[in-house]
Amino acid sequence: TTRDADEAAAAEVLDELEREVSIMARLRHPNIVLLLGAVRSPPAIVEEYCARGSLYSVLQRHCKPGVPPLEWRVRLQMSLGAAAGMCYLHACSPPIIHRDLKSPNLMVDRYFRVKVGDFNLSRVAVASATTGALPGGRVAAAAAQHSQGGLHSPRWMAPEVLRAASYSTASDVYSFAVVLWELRTMKLPWESLGQWQLMHAVVDDASRPPLDATPKPTFGELASYDALIEDAWAQEPGARPSFDAVLTRLQGVIDAHAEPDLELLVHELDPAVDRAALEAYSRSMPGAVPSKDLALAELADR
Repeated sequence: TTRDADEAAAAEVLDELEREVSIMARLRHPNIVLLLGAVRSPPAIVEEYCARGSLYSVLQRHCKPGVPPLEWRVRLQMSLGAAAGMCYLHACSPPIIHRDLKSPNLMVDRYFRVKVGDFNLSRVAVASATTGALPGGRVAAAAAQHSQGGLHSPRWMAPEVLRAASYSTASDVYSFAVVLWELRTMKLPWESLGQWQLMHAVVDDASRPPLDATPKPTFGELASYDALIEDAWAQEPGARPSFDAVLTRLQGVIDAHAEPDLELLVHELDPAVDRAALEAYSRSMPGAVPSKDLALAELADR
């Protein structure tokens, strides 16, 4: 009956709420959206406020006429924040597979720090009979940490997910590569393709969004950045780097693209800039110096 269907739908919403709360309640990291509370009726999750909305929204805003281009310093800092959050999730014991990593699920705070959010589809990786579990609940290190699930957000999905809904930590790495492509191009991946065309391109043809066009503005470490994208969206999951390796390589790109130190930056700006806030941000993002774009954004928000 209609009533039974409504009750089943309500129960499913509550199950999703409890699942997300159970994951988020134990996560503490500056690049993970902080859970503040939950409400059962109506079902809702209360999370920390991220002033700039999602990464997808930020990229869309900077594509509008008259809006200044997003500087590479900021793009790299945002990519590093997302990678740090994912590295933390995969380092949990057992690892947490996000399973829906994409720009709309990456939140951006006032200082352009990215935080991983939306854990509705996340799963805690567990040992199965095929991967084998070690005594005491430990998972064999060689296991790929797989879980099963339905199709969702196909633009960011890895070939093995599109083909068989088989998720692993490597599937998250693939999705992150697509996010890096978004930051490079400021475009929506596979914008002109329908779902079935996309699946055929990614799964059967091993196609990827194009990297041939030079972004505007560009930067000197573009070749290293593109090489990371290509490694991270490799067709075979085993060929993709871990998020720990991704984090190291991104930090190398940022170091090579280093800006003048904070002292010079502050001297260039209006005295109203909150120096303490800039220094705190610098300490929270090792190796990534706040750019003039970040500081001016702070002024604009006053």
